[in-house]
Amino acid sequence: MAKKKAKRRLRKNHLFVYIVIFIAGSGLVLTSVLGYFGFRSFASSPGRNEIAELEYKIGQLKDSLEKDPNNEYFLTALGDSYFDLGVAYSEAKKDDKASESFAMAIEPYGKVLEAKPEKVDVRVDMAVSAFWSGNHELAAAEFEEAIAIDPKHVKAHFNYGVFLFYGLNKPADAIKRFEEVLELGSNDPGLIATTQFLMANAEDQLKNPVFDSSPQN
Repeated sequence: MAKKKAKRRLRKNHLFVYIVIFIAGSGLVLTSVLGYFGFRSFASSPGRNEIAELEYKIGQLKDSLEKDPNNEYFLTALGDSYFDLGVAYSEAKKDDKASESFAMAIEPYGKVLEAKPEKVDVRVDMAVSAFWSGNHELAAAEFEEAIAIDPKHVKAHFNYGVFLFYGLNKPADAIKRFEEVLELGSNDPGLIATTQFLMANAEDQLKNPVFDSSPQN
C-alpha cells in the first residue's frame, strides 16, 4: 500500500517538485521559480540519447569502482548519475524506472557516508533519493541526521520541507523548515523566492485542505 501511495504521489507531483527541489551537492537538479510560472515547457521530454548517455556513464563508473571500490569521487558520481537517470525517466513519464533509478542512487551515497558520515551534502542527496524512491522512512531519518550534523545547512532544511509537504502531507511541519531557510538566509534569490512560494502554499493548505490529511508513508 505504501508503494502504491508513493507512486500515485510521484505521478501527481513530480513535474512541479523537480522544479523546486534543490540538491545540496553539485546541483543535480537546479531550481528556477521561472519554471513554475510557465517559462519552462513541460511538453519537452528527454530523448533516448540522454537516457542512453546516463546509462553509459553509469556503466563506466561501475567499471571504475570494480578497480577502486571505495573511491569517493566515483561513488558520489554514481549516485548523482542514478539520480539524474531517475529525473530523466520521470520526465519521460516512466515512473517505475524513475523510482528504481532513485533507489539505485541510495547505495553509492551510503557507501560514501560509511567512510565519511560528516558529509552533509551527500546525506541530503541520499535523503532526496530515498524520498523519490518511495522510501520515506529512510528519507526522514537522513534529513534529521543531516540537520543534526549541520543545523545551519539551508538546503537540508529546504529539501526536508519539500519532503514533509509533498511526501508526508505535513504542511505545518514543512512550514517550520521553510521558516528555518528564511531565517538562515541564502545568497541564492531563487531559493528564497521558492521557499516563500512553497510556504505560502503550505499555509494555504492548512486553511483549505486539498489532499488526504493522513501522512503518505
